[in-house]
Amino acid sequence: MEIPTLETERLILRPFNVDDIDTYAAMVADTEVSKLISLGGKPMDRLDAWRSMTAIVGQWQFRNFGQWAVEEKETGTFLGHMGLYYPET
Repeated sequence: MEIPTLETERLILRPFNVDDIDTYAAMVADTEVSKLISLGGKPMDRLDAWRSMTAIVGQWQFRNFGQWAVEEKETGTFLGHMGLYYPET
């Protein structure tokens, strides 16, 4: 499945790619950020960040929907991720 890219006036919602790992790993390692976005509220190390990022991409393959990487259109700055998350329960 090809993950679509969406654009708003200010943002680009795009598929994650391998070049996002450094920024994503730094984001999920942050104590304050991880309280809001990680399971259990704990910071992730780089390996867990990799697993998380690949799970985001993998959900698109299994469910045909998922989360996008979000970047600011004007600067190209990675801002985070957003979208639907529906884990197996």
